[in-house]
Amino acid sequence: MQQEMSKQEIIRTIQLETLENLRVLDRICKKYDIKYFLVYGSLLGAIRHQGFIPWDDDLDIGLMREDYEKLCKVKPEEWGDDAIFVQGTSGLRYHDKIFGRIYRKKSLIQSARDIYEWKDPKNGEAFYTKLMCDLYVYDYAPDNDSEYEAKKKKLKRLASGYKKTKFKARSNGSVSSMIKTFIKNRYGGFMRLTDKTPWKTLADKYNAIAAGKAESKRICNYPVDTTLLPVEKYFPLRTAKFEDMEVPVPNDYDAVLKKEYGNYMEYPKKEDRYHIQFIYADLGNGTKFIIDPIPGSLGEKESKK
Repeated sequence: MQQEMSKQEIIRTIQLETLENLRVLDRICKKYDIKYFLVYGSLLGAIRHQGFIPWDDDLDIGLMREDYEKLCKVKPEEWGDDAIFVQGTSGLRYHDKIFGRIYRKKSLIQSARDIYEWKDPKNGEAFYTKLMCDLYVYDYAPDNDSEYEAKKKKLKRLASGYKKTKFKARSNGSVSSMIKTFIKNRYGGFMRLTDKTPWKTLADKYNAIAAGKAESKRICNYPVDTTLLPVEKYFPLRTAKFEDMEVPVPNDYDAVLKKEYGNYMEYPKKEDRYHIQFIYADLGNGTKFIIDPIPGSLGEKESKK
């Protein structure tokens, strides 16, 4: 049912439902001896807030490639009735990233950006997705900086092309937007003409290049420079409180967070405290939020029922 709640109450409700993904992941990783650790906003949330950042709405998890590949082999039924693990090679229309994710299976969410920027190339419907936990794969990086930069450049190009091959871009009407949209859609259209599953091809190439390095002194989540640090900054893992859980975090989380955020204990300005601006959220458990029924959105369809 539609709930009448404040913006903060809506975010908190979404957070607690998303947290269930972490519980499932934690259970599976313990069962199969898979190491994971909090990264990005979730790591910041654990250290500064002992849980979610109050205005955040998803989870960010890091795994070394060896552990990620072990996770890929876990049988689908292990994820239960409410969670689903999706790899970047998947053709599912709600998955738009080259890396893997854990989704709340029965949920549906949509932001204003989804409406105005992307649509399904087959039926023209606006993009939508599900409550998620992002999985970031960490690989050994070359100790030589020029070799690292060359590899990063290749991977960045592959990652940036992924969403363009699955969806058609929308223009906001400005000249620059129309030009960018034309280029994106020409690229995506050509890729779909020459390859039935171009997103899978890109993901396979990305993984092959990223994984192609023996153990070295540094690891990173390609192609993000701020994650490039010596192995000992991440391992051995330690634990920190996240909501009502104790979860793994990098050994020197201070160094990891400083490189990503600088003075990470300082709160951003109020106007910068946002993540995704949801316009619709169906949590899959009977709770729905129609925040703004923009024409063409899931909220508009729901309002007409």
